[in-house]
Amino acid sequence: MRTLITALTLAVLVLGTAGAAHAGWEEGVAAFKAGNYSVAAKEFQGVVEATPDYANGYFMLGQSLAQLNRHQDAVNAFRKAYDLSPSSVEFQFALANAFLAAKRYGDAAQLYDRINPSGLPGAHQAAYHKNKAIALSKSGRGDAALSSLANIARTSPNDAAAQYSYGVAAYNSGDGAAAVTALGKAVQLEPSAKHREAYFKALVRQAREDSSKKTSNYAKAVEQAKALTTADASYENLMSLGEAQLGAKQYQGAADSFQKAAAKNSNDWLAFYYLSQAQTALGQFGAAETALERALRTGPTAQNEKRIYRQIGFVNEKLKNYDQAKVAYTRAGDQASVARVEQNQQIAQENQGIEEHNRQIEQMRKEQEALEQELRELEEGGGLPPLD
Repeated sequence: MRTLITALTLAVLVLGTAGAAHAGWEEGVAAFKAGNYSVAAKEFQGVVEATPDYANGYFMLGQSLAQLNRHQDAVNAFRKAYDLSPSSVEFQFALANAFLAAKRYGDAAQLYDRINPSGLPGAHQAAYHKNKAIALSKSGRGDAALSSLANIARTSPNDAAAQYSYGVAAYNSGDGAAAVTALGKAVQLEPSAKHREAYFKALVRQAREDSSKKTSNYAKAVEQAKALTTADASYENLMSLGEAQLGAKQYQGAADSFQKAAAKNSNDWLAFYYLSQAQTALGQFGAAETALERALRTGPTAQNEKRIYRQIGFVNEKLKNYDQAKVAYTRAGDQASVARVEQNQQIAQENQGIEEHNRQIEQMRKEQEALEQELRELEEGGGLPPLD
């Protein structure tokens, strides 16, 4: 906010040339430009004492006090300037900003509501919407804050910071589609790690919430995670990449990412757990079970241990290792799955019995056919010798 205040101040200094007639004004301006805000505050205090009806004097006093972080004193000075010239949009804006800096969010929000931002210089309108959004959010008016940030994004389509701020607010409010759009623009305008991370999270959430675009959103998330991993192949980035690849059904890529992540941190069960999911999807059940055994050795919490055993049960069920599956599901506390496996095991045994019965019948049929063939061959060869 200091940059904004300084810009406003210099604009007033250029336009408010009448101030030079007041004793101490030029000295205050010189001190302010030099960054000597204590001297500036003293000079402008003298100006308003000598001419208590001079609004610009109070305005500059407020600016100097704000730079000194004397926020309540700045509020008082800006309030006086505003009272003397209530139609000045610049004075209104300065007072609202002072309220915000003083953490008087309700007062700031009310004043921002009364300001017509079209009366502000174009460079300050985005700051108006951003500051207003902060005041609204801090004063419990989240919906209005989101609307203000949406205005920033709409009026500043080429401002990466504006798109990012709105995207984050939309994400936090649960508007996934708006978040994806705004954060995608932020990445296009400025592909920083911060923007990519936020866009990645928005894409993943949207993929989970909108099944019609699940795979495509996960695929877009993969691209962001790859860029993040290329810049920094950290454990966290590799895990994010692997999770997105799982969602995008890029199972071999996911397995590779989780293996790399596990190599960086072999003490986290989650890397091995997700690795097993990728391997299971690839039909690599033996490798998946090995990964799950590694996950157990990391010492996971009791809750996570149950998740691992449930996955072990699933893998063994796929392998038709029913007894091992039941043991794993029991350790996971999943009695419904135990019951299902028992039923499947019984069906499998019954099917096996039927298959054995059918095999015996088929064997008997083949033996009968062989016997009949032998009899035919005997007949064709003259059969039994004639009787005497």
